[in-house]
Amino acid sequence: MYRVTDEDLEKFEKIISKLSPKTREEYMAIYDALKDLNFELTPEKLREYVDELVKRYRDEHPSKPRHVAKALKKFIKEVIMPKDPVLGQRLYNAFRIPKEKQRSKLERALVGEMTVITLDDIKKVAREFDKLDPQEIKTSRYHIVAAKTLFVLMAETGLRSGEVFNLTMDQVDVDERIIKVLNLESTKRAFVTFFTKKTQELLREYLKLREEFLKKYGVAMANLGLDLEVIKKRLFPFKEQELRRVIKIGMERALGRTFDLYELRSFFSSWMMVKGVPEWVINIMQGRTSEEDIKVIHTLSSDIIRRHYHVLITKPEDFIRWIRDAWYDPNIYCVLCD
Repeated sequence: MYRVTDEDLEKFEKIISKLSPKTREEYMAIYDALKDLNFELTPEKLREYVDELVKRYRDEHPSKPRHVAKALKKFIKEVIMPKDPVLGQRLYNAFRIPKEKQRSKLERALVGEMTVITLDDIKKVAREFDKLDPQEIKTSRYHIVAAKTLFVLMAETGLRSGEVFNLTMDQVDVDERIIKVLNLESTKRAFVTFFTKKTQELLREYLKLREEFLKKYGVAMANLGLDLEVIKKRLFPFKEQELRRVIKIGMERALGRTFDLYELRSFFSSWMMVKGVPEWVINIMQGRTSEEDIKVIHTLSSDIIRRHYHVLITKPEDFIRWIRDAWYDPNIYCVLCD
């Protein structure tokens, strides 16, 4: 993993300052991209991110993914490669600059370019974590349980992998089974989503181990110069790269192959659509609706919900629970159920 520093950004600014205004403007896309990636670059995260951009902007802004990918390539080549040639080359080769409209996942699957994941695949991977031996794969039981929890939450919430990993404790209401991502710095942030009762049980067990982990290693992390108070606020106080590694091992053991974690988000969306969940509800759960839009939807829909569903909606909290009870719970799959 490569952590982008302020010095890296300053160097890149100096490099692009010598270019033409038009080209410089195109490369400015790097700042939003790095923010989306939490300023942490790995080959897997870069590949998933570019693929996600292509899907999101395929129809309305097909050139945007190309500009972002070019900016990332430029940044890696000019800033990272001189510092770390080996890692820089891996990051540079992790993704391609989109050149044309990509075919749908179904079309790609039909010609053998990719394998579409199934609910059975997701369940097999989730079960596999319980079989992993910490010593064999050179990790800890804390990391295995954290990786399982991270994977299951990604599968059941429809959130992006980075959004789940970066959740804070105050964004997760375990008792209500609600996740609120209220940091709406851009329209890419989800507002509210949910998880199943089985995952609620898993999360409660995980939180006990999480506390044990922090008590055991908190002092050591502080001695390394890490901000322990910030770490304690995070739902996953672990290195993302290590959890991704454990998840990949689980995939390989369960399926004999791996898949991009973004496929879980795509699977969630497709499943809900097939089940007849309204698109605006899916958009709320997957971050394609801003907080202001949700307030408007709540206001406009309250009377309709009251008349058609005989449910009294008087405040946003009621509206969120109604989405959970009326749309999420009746239609979502349970990853941890037999």
